Amino acid sequence: MRATVLVIDSDSGVVNAFGKSLERQGFAVWGTSSVRDGLQALRQLKPRALILDIQAPGPPGIELLREVRALYPALPIIATTAYSTSFTAADAKQAGADGYFVKPFDYQALIDKLKAVVCSHTGAVATLLALYHSAAAPLFLF
Repeated sequence: MRATVLVIDSDSGVVNAFGKSLERQGFAVWGTSSVRDGLQALRQLKPRALILDIQAPGPPGIELLREVRALYPALPIIATTAYSTSFTAADAKQAGADGYFVKPFDYQALIDKLKAVVCSHTGAVATLLALYHSAAAPLFLF
């Protein structure tokens, strides 16, 4: 069974790019540009990780991040934004983000961080085996 990643981003192009990149890495992806739809999917899908655009339209992103962290304390969350300040980065970390990336970002660096936080939150052996069995390309575990 592939690990599901939920992507909530205001830019549908980013959602699609994440979907393609993450699926090639063995993840199942559900993405939306709607915060409301994303929160509903979070409750229904129970994903293994969340990639959250903290500037997406809807509730203030940092508040949304805090709310999700309170409801799902073990869920790996990576925050993204197109508008960054050192204050935003510190706020995201304090609100519970496991990673923080500023657009435009290196998708591979974000995927590497995602794999690391999913492994640390859910048990490395089970996650790595699931990724190994579902990956289109071989995974190197060095």
